[in-house]
Amino acid sequence: MDFDRRRHLRYDFNLAIEYVTDPGIVCTVYKGIITDISNSGLRLLTPSPLDVGQAITIKSTLPAYSQTAVVRWVENPDSASYKAGLEFENC
Repeated sequence: MDFDRRRHLRYDFNLAIEYVTDPGIVCTVYKGIITDISNSGLRLLTPSPLDVGQAITIKSTLPAYSQTAVVRWVENPDSASYKAGLEFENC
């Protein structure tokens, strides 16, 4: 990952959140932990797999402009959790 290309500085952050991947009629709520955040995105640790390009809506209150974000990268550090980099929409 090329950290020099980031538009905004990231800050360590530790917040448990709830999010949905498809706010349609049947809505499954997932849980995750934000491990860092910036004005343009965040890093999420979650037990649920995410796909690059997938949009999520964060149901918890965030100190951010947008509650929706798009998955830009995913790592699977072990079989029990995933790390994902997300970019806020409308930034």
